Amino acid sequence: MEAPKVRSPFRNIRTEPRRFTFKSPLYDPKKMKIEERLSQLEAEASNAADGYTHRRKIDFKRRRALQNHESKGRILRFVAILIGLLIGLYYGLEWADKTDFMKSLNLFKNV
Repeated sequence: MEAPKVRSPFRNIRTEPRRFTFKSPLYDPKKMKIEERLSQLEAEASNAADGYTHRRKIDFKRRRALQNHESKGRILRFVAILIGLLIGLYYGLEWADKTDFMKSLNLFKNV
């Protein structure tokens, strides 16, 4: 005689029933997006050919200065966090030296 099968309290996703999804052979959403994007690019290209397009000049010195400024900010934040952790560690160790943990541990041992 077999034991009765009890439903598990933990839900197994694999036991969920299968669902039917209809995939049309005539409609492909990826293909439609690609066609839309191509038509947009062609329209932009034809508009650009008609008139003057403004080219943006890349300023490498400014970009490098911005990167240096951001890296200095990261370093300062890291140093501030490190100093805070070291101060916390110092005061934590100082507090641990002042308190007697053995009394607390023996209290739990005798229970």
